[in-house]
Amino acid sequence: MVGDHALPNLENTEKKYKDWLVQMGLRKSAVHLSIINAVSVTLGLVFHILLGREFGISWELDCLFISLLIFSFFGIFNSFITSLLLPVFNEIKTKDEGEGFEFADVVFKWSIGIGLIGWFIIQNSGHLAIKLFASGFDEKAVNLSNDILKILFVGYVFFNLTSSVSVILNSLYYFFIPTFVGLLAPLLNIAAVFILTPEYGVKGIAISYTISNILQSLILLSFLFINTRWRPTLKIYDHKFTKLLKQSSTAVAGVFIWSFRDIISRNIASHLGSGAIALLSYADKIISILSQIVISPISSIFYSRVSELISLSKSDELKNLIMRVMKVNISAAIFASAGVIVFLKPLFDILFLGSRFTSKDIDILFYLLVIEMGFFIIISFETLFVRIVYAIKRTEVVLFIAAAGVALFYVLSKVFSNLLNIYGLALSIFLTQIPVCMLYFYFIKKHITILSKDIFYSIIKNLTLAVPFIAIGLFVNSNTKSDIVILFLWCPIWTSLYWTASRYILKEEWDILKRKGDA
Repeated sequence: MVGDHALPNLENTEKKYKDWLVQMGLRKSAVHLSIINAVSVTLGLVFHILLGREFGISWELDCLFISLLIFSFFGIFNSFITSLLLPVFNEIKTKDEGEGFEFADVVFKWSIGIGLIGWFIIQNSGHLAIKLFASGFDEKAVNLSNDILKILFVGYVFFNLTSSVSVILNSLYYFFIPTFVGLLAPLLNIAAVFILTPEYGVKGIAISYTISNILQSLILLSFLFINTRWRPTLKIYDHKFTKLLKQSSTAVAGVFIWSFRDIISRNIASHLGSGAIALLSYADKIISILSQIVISPISSIFYSRVSELISLSKSDELKNLIMRVMKVNISAAIFASAGVIVFLKPLFDILFLGSRFTSKDIDILFYLLVIEMGFFIIISFETLFVRIVYAIKRTEVVLFIAAAGVALFYVLSKVFSNLLNIYGLALSIFLTQIPVCMLYFYFIKKHITILSKDIFYSIIKNLTLAVPFIAIGLFVNSNTKSDIVILFLWCPIWTSLYWTASRYILKEEWDILKRKGDA
């Protein structure tokens, strides 16, 4: 009798212990990934600094960035496979692990097939792709871009394969190896600046991208082969693959449509003179780095928790979570924007002056970023809203809003680029994002009660704090001749004062951050 009752308790205890081990493993993985991501962001920034010092704001960099944009655009086609691959693979694997790995092998073959089609298109129609993305390029720029594209697309097959294999590894809780292997790209790019560019020019960077894509795919495939039951098969189709494409098509279509914004902006920039594309690309890169540091970590955790609360129909907890996370995001985004506005130009002066970057290039890049800080603050909201839309499985909303956003951006960019040149493009990016964010907000309000007054009050409170600090920071900068003094003396003082004031004025946001156990 005692033994019969003890057995279920023992099983429950073992289950709880295993669950605890999984949770501890995931937390440890999260810490490792955060460290590697920080290293990756740092290496990427170092690479772009070295790249700028080597080539300056030049037509060669325009060609490289357009080629990379085309490469990225073609990468969207493999997203039809990878966007929902993880849940579909898990569903199959749970029922039959062997069948799951057969499905994965079919996916790998289709990723390779998409890669070969992309490579064939670029080999035969690269000039047309360049004219579509940068119609203002002259013949010399088109020819160089075409040469870069042909080098890059040698690695396109391997890039697609790496993306698919990484998803399968993540579904098996192998988070570390795909992220760690991803460090190859910035490391090889940095090496290429010193080793390859003296002989091959900007084509040397394309060579390093290709080599890194090949190495990443070979390493990850070898790891998957050694550590799992996956084995190559002759199977090229699985009926569940059609289901995967059907489920992911709406979500990826929204991303596909939104990518036309970059095509439009670069196309217009190609008519604004040599270096315009490079300047926009540098501004976008810095915004991307800020997003990875400030917005992405919060939104990733937020997405997991929101999905869970929606599935459990816990509406009150959901509303509370949304409001709390939005307040924290607002504070973080405005704080980061204030620091960028005050200290980015002195940092650029130290990093780039004395190279092929000119003081005029630095001024243009700084003013572009000041304009795009508005865009950065807006996407701190929008990223959360998009996560909510995906959590309630309304991907058609993303498709509609993306189409409306691209149409609006096309009109605004045409008008403002004629009036304000390259600054008009940056302003158009910012202005487009406002109605796009509002559309997401009003859609979500139909499903979840979000208190717009509380959000507005939080924005005003943060701006009331940030604006005087920005003004004081810029005043001190203008009266301090040494950039070294500004960055290494004034920057710590300014940051400490802002930090202290924020703890007093933004007490509610700080209390949210200090609470333990909150999602």
